[in-house]
Amino acid sequence: TKNLPVGYQPATRVITFVRHVEDRPQWCEDDVLIVNDDFWLKDEKGKLILDFLLLDDEERFEKHCIQSGSFDVLQKYGVHGENEDIAAHAAVVYINSPLLKACNLIDLPGFSDQPDEVSKDVQKANSAAQIADIVIYASPAKGHINGQDMLRLSNLLSLLPAPENECKNFPTLGNLFIVATHADPSISNEELQ
Repeated sequence: TKNLPVGYQPATRVITFVRHVEDRPQWCEDDVLIVNDDFWLKDEKGKLILDFLLLDDEERFEKHCIQSGSFDVLQKYGVHGENEDIAAHAAVVYINSPLLKACNLIDLPGFSDQPDEVSKDVQKANSAAQIADIVIYASPAKGHINGQDMLRLSNLLSLLPAPENECKNFPTLGNLFIVATHADPSISNEELQ
């Protein structure tokens, strides 16, 4: 289903935690909750600590939720566009999908045309990658895995857990998937189908 906003870069501007509807806390009635960065705890250096346990904390949501509602809230505040002045950092989305009974998905902001050093999207993506067990990296089919991709992948690899160290049957880099996508501004939505 098309519950998450899609588009050519840059589209997503928040870290989006996608969870099964049965994981929704009793106190929550909305499909989408948008929070600011104060929702998260910080380490001694001031870096955000993304913790899944906080996603059930009613008090934190009451204090730091800036918008909630149905999927149109995600389209309005979770993508780049007219609401950039709203300090949205992350979204929690509840969807009824069997896959989500086994895992949580995290849709990260993509890498934009801005330099990585100044891009808030890149900072968000890197902070969330630290809690990922598996990374699916999408790179355009045109110029697939260019120099910029190599730099970003090397950073992601340094954050990715190494299950092969704990289980000898697990393939090296078996939790990294690189996808060549045909999404391109010159291709219309009809052609992309």
